[in-house]
Amino acid sequence: MCSYKDACKLKGLSSSLEDSPCISVCELTYATPANDRCVCGRKTREIADWNKYDSTTKKRIVMECIKNPEAYPRQKLTFICDNLDITFQEAKKRFVVNK
Repeated sequence: MCSYKDACKLKGLSSSLEDSPCISVCELTYATPANDRCVCGRKTREIADWNKYDSTTKKRIVMECIKNPEAYPRQKLTFICDNLDITFQEAKKRFVVNK
């Protein structure tokens, strides 16, 4: 039997602030020092160092991403999915890819 956390991950959703906020729509290919944030809200350095961070640091970064109105971390899209009763892919399509 699958746990809630496992079920969320299978759907592309997040169940924790510790989860990576990545939504697989990277916009850092042409990043500049003035604009080095991905669509998920993380800075280039935060993405590169994500696996080195402790739990508290990861949660702080994700909370900053959630508060950013221009960012769409996995956790924010999970909340949108729950509120609108749509799939993760539909949320990405509506709020990220076609914006």
